Amino acid sequence: AADFMGAIPTMTKLWRRPGEEAWLPWTVTVASNVLNVFALDFLALGEWEFSVASFPLYMLTMNGAILFLILRPKLGLFHGIVPEGRT
Repeated sequence: AADFMGAIPTMTKLWRRPGEEAWLPWTVTVASNVLNVFALDFLALGEWEFSVASFPLYMLTMNGAILFLILRPKLGLFHGIVPEGRT
C-alpha cells in the first residue's frame, strides 16, 4: 500500500507534465520487472503461487503505467486533456 501511495504523486505529475521525466530509466525498470516475472515462472516450474507472484506483477503493472504516462505524448495519446494554463 505504501508503494502505491508513493506512486500517486509521480503519476499525477506525469499526467500533467510527462515531458519532465526521462523515459529510459523507466524502460529499464519495466524490462527488469518483465524478467522478474519470467524468472518466477522458471523457478516455480510453471506452478505459480499468488502470494509469491503478486508483488512482481504489481511492480510490472505500476511501472508499466508510469512508463505509459511518460510515453503517451510520443504515442499521440490523450492530447489536450489538461486545458492550457493549468498545471
